[in-house]
Amino acid sequence: MRWRYSALDHTGRSRSGRIEAESETEAADRLAGEGLSLLSLAKLPAKRRAFSYEKAGRLAGELARLSSAGIALETALTLAADAETSPSLGEDLRLAAKKLSKGERPERAFAHFEGPAGAMLATTIAAGERAGDLPQALNSIAPVLRSTARFRSKLLSVMLYPAAVVATSLGVLAVFFGVVVPSLRPVLEQSRAPEDGIHWLIRVADAIPAVLVAILIVLFFGLAAARMKEARLALGRWRDQVLLSPLGFGLAAEIETAVFARLFGALVTSGVPLGEAAAQACRSLGNEILREKLLHAGSDIQTGRNPVTALADVLGRRSMVVQAAEIGIRTGQAGPLIAEAGQVLGERAEIRLERVSALASPAIIIFVGVLIGALVISLFSSLAAIPDALS
Repeated sequence: MRWRYSALDHTGRSRSGRIEAESETEAADRLAGEGLSLLSLAKLPAKRRAFSYEKAGRLAGELARLSSAGIALETALTLAADAETSPSLGEDLRLAAKKLSKGERPERAFAHFEGPAGAMLATTIAAGERAGDLPQALNSIAPVLRSTARFRSKLLSVMLYPAAVVATSLGVLAVFFGVVVPSLRPVLEQSRAPEDGIHWLIRVADAIPAVLVAILIVLFFGLAAARMKEARLALGRWRDQVLLSPLGFGLAAEIETAVFARLFGALVTSGVPLGEAAAQACRSLGNEILREKLLHAGSDIQTGRNPVTALADVLGRRSMVVQAAEIGIRTGQAGPLIAEAGQVLGERAEIRLERVSALASPAIIIFVGVLIGALVISLFSSLAAIPDALS
């Protein structure tokens, strides 16, 4: 924890600054040891940052290697914290090590890990400690966390190009109607040929200020609504419902199911019970509707319901994840089979997303090219008709 202090040194000069300490008493004692007379001491709010999947996977691998070498978990956490570049994550690791050294159970020692990846790492460590095989548990979750990070990064990169094309096209159209047409308006209005189409270009250019004002109003109310929890939740659920509908091309459901299955299988392999593993894995999902359904399925499994039936109610009986769970439970290989099913679904989702992106980008370019070509033709045909109109 960080503290802001104000104090006097031995010469009576005022000094202020920040200090790292676990408690107010420890901070005061350290300042007194430096010969400072404390005037005020205030705790600074912690700027915590959630574990990313990449960092959680890297940390799991580091802890697995250190534990395999016979190093105690609290010592391994301290070593990892010293090597951590993020102060907030390093503080989380030191706090966990301190709790473990005081004899707290792993479930409580890692309860402060933030974000879905942090929660999964904490659950895996606790399961490995309970089973007495921490390196194996960490080695089972580390590659899945890293592959999930790469999968999410690839999804973002695939969608980035179409988004850039759309933004560039809108910028070109805005410059054309907002700058080019108004600057040529005195000349263009001399054209009287109705077939040149210049009049509707002028009307569109005249409407640009009103459109911009409307956009600003929408953005203002959108930002205001984003600060209202109820409105934000309602908009989020509407978006999630649209993505799960046929308008989402089935991509959202397949991507989310792939992420869930990968993490679910890895947690089961590391020794986490099926119900708890399902509840932890569904926290990584971005779709609130699907997350709630899978969380309910995890709760049903924890109360004794058949895992295959509970998952089938959400994902469908023909889902590859459900079939993998059914075979895995019978053969005792539920974790690896579910994780493999998630891997297959993820690869399918990547291929479908790349195909959609490959089709969408040329379609957008062709549409915008035709539109801009039509605008340029209308513009120059009007300019060519001006001498005839004047004569």
